[in-house]
Amino acid sequence: MRGKESIVYGILAAVLIFLMGATAMAYGELISPFDGTLIGTAENVAGSESVTLDPYYTNLQLKTGDSESFEVIASNNGNTTETLSVSVYNPGYSEYPIDESWISIDPSSAVVEAGDETTFEVTIAIPEGIEVGSYNCMLAFNNEQNNSNSMALIVDVWDIPDIQISTSYIYDWVEPGKEYSYKIILNNTGASEISIDPKMADSMDFYVGYTPGQAFDKDAIEITSPSSIQPGESAVVNVKLSVPEDAKGDFYGNIDLNIDDPRIYEGSDQINVNFHVPVQPEKPYEISFKVSVNGTATIELKTARYEYYSISEFADPSLEVKIIDPSGNEAKATLTNNLCGGSVTIGGDPYAYTNPEDDSEYREDSKQYADTYTVQVSPGNWTLSVMPYGTENIEYNINIKPSQ
Repeated sequence: MRGKESIVYGILAAVLIFLMGATAMAYGELISPFDGTLIGTAENVAGSESVTLDPYYTNLQLKTGDSESFEVIASNNGNTTETLSVSVYNPGYSEYPIDESWISIDPSSAVVEAGDETTFEVTIAIPEGIEVGSYNCMLAFNNEQNNSNSMALIVDVWDIPDIQISTSYIYDWVEPGKEYSYKIILNNTGASEISIDPKMADSMDFYVGYTPGQAFDKDAIEITSPSSIQPGESAVVNVKLSVPEDAKGDFYGNIDLNIDDPRIYEGSDQINVNFHVPVQPEKPYEISFKVSVNGTATIELKTARYEYYSISEFADPSLEVKIIDPSGNEAKATLTNNLCGGSVTIGGDPYAYTNPEDDSEYREDSKQYADTYTVQVSPGNWTLSVMPYGTENIEYNINIKPSQ
């Protein structure tokens, strides 16, 4: 595969129009995609006083081997006859230029009388087996390779990849000093052998700017796999993580599978990796609340945790609760309710935080816990002290009911 495919098609179209000098605008106003200023209209854009085009750009999505036709209307708004001869050219800034041989135009030239218009039919045929990507070129309607009276053509070329990837990301909770193993399964559905070379990517791409630092270096991750996959067979990419003893926080990165399949978009064969090393707080979280009357305080505490690969190795979430009265003494609280819940998905799941080899009919996605306490209270400033274990979130609700 060639360089990175990272163009958003709507933005690309706007940039191409901007680079054209805004001369192909047929109707209405054209706004700069960079600063929001008015570039021009059909009446005042240089090069469009006599001839305007509709559309001034076209964006298609075609599978390799497919073709499609569209029409371009050229209007002569001037006072003299115009001779239009259509040519295909590439301005030179495209990573995926459209080959001139892919395009046919009927008619290739036309004489347009003043105040008249003519229609050109443009057909583009995408060859079999080319690399997928966002291809583009310019169509000049005055037979000159410049910006005047040109339109932009953008074609998003796609195909069904021969390699099917079992997972798109790995996200797990891990502990310092422990080792963890993960598997990425690749299936070759094509008719030829395909080479792979999985390794940790040098850049974090999407994650850049999203984290202040890494929990550990990418050298803590070891990747092993075969170098190729035969037709109709599967291969396993083994990922082994050895968490350093001093690790804490998060690790973000990408595993680049380096699949030699022209049908895969550049970057689509990368697996996003996020390992979280939870840190046990040293002190409890304290919530102050004011009581105005004698009564009963009902305190509800909730916590939840998503079920990832290795989360079962952690103890269930629990909360150590103390209630301190205005004198600084621990009050006697009564546990009146203990609730455990969760959510379950039925059937298989494509996400990477499940084991790709697990064919279980059910998957537990998350667990929720809730404890309810009551305590007799009197006027003054009280403190609720909560020390969490095995969880990183706490919800609380304090309701005070005055005595009768």
